[in-house]
Amino acid sequence: MNGCDEAIRPALQEAFATEAKIESADENGCLVTLPFQRPDLDSITLLITQSENGYIISDEGRTFGMLYVLNVDISAETRKSRMKSIKELYDLDRAKYEIRLRANEKELGTRIRDAIQAVQAISYLTYTRKSYSKNEFSDIVSAFLDKRGVDHERNDEVMGDVGKHIIDIRIRGDDPIYIQTVSADSMSQARTKARRTALAWDDIFDKDPSIKRISVLDDERVADEEVDRLLFKYSDNYIPWSDKEELIGVV
Repeated sequence: MNGCDEAIRPALQEAFATEAKIESADENGCLVTLPFQRPDLDSITLLITQSENGYIISDEGRTFGMLYVLNVDISAETRKSRMKSIKELYDLDRAKYEIRLRANEKELGTRIRDAIQAVQAISYLTYTRKSYSKNEFSDIVSAFLDKRGVDHERNDEVMGDVGKHIIDIRIRGDDPIYIQTVSADSMSQARTKARRTALAWDDIFDKDPSIKRISVLDDERVADEEVDRLLFKYSDNYIPWSDKEELIGVV
């Protein structure tokens, strides 16, 4: 292909110019929202303020706020070592709790790029945490029910109006009660599983409205308003695992 630079560079410049948002934060600062996402699907946002010798670029702790919500322990030795390497690689003033670096006027663009890469590199720590797979979390819920003497069976097939659905847990008894567990390694996976659960519950309700549909979310690993909204709307009972005692009252 000839003329690669002429064809691609203007397109990239236009895309960045269109999708990047820059707004005044205060007298000395600007808030820049960039067309890049963290693992929780939020856009990377940086605060750029003037200093005596140039500029200070900071994520204002947003990246570590995400790690906290996703239950990532940054005090673990392997993660501390990775953060130290990232701090050195991108010449950061700070890497713990806040990503912060300095830039003079000439290198501002390059240092903004460094800040973006530092956010992405530290965000990678979300993939190093121990998390439950769907089956593991379902096992935990099942064990909890066993401990409380709730008779149930696993992986039951339920007919909906359109198709068949495999539901994690069926409570044995006169009334049809089903439990679907939702756990994920990332926010995007959690939203996908919540949507699938919502579709399954809606289809099952269309076939048999008497079935009680209970969703149990692994909220020790996932915290997201969209997941909460979907599971609350399409379930007869929506129970975050942190409130697991409520489960006994509805089965």
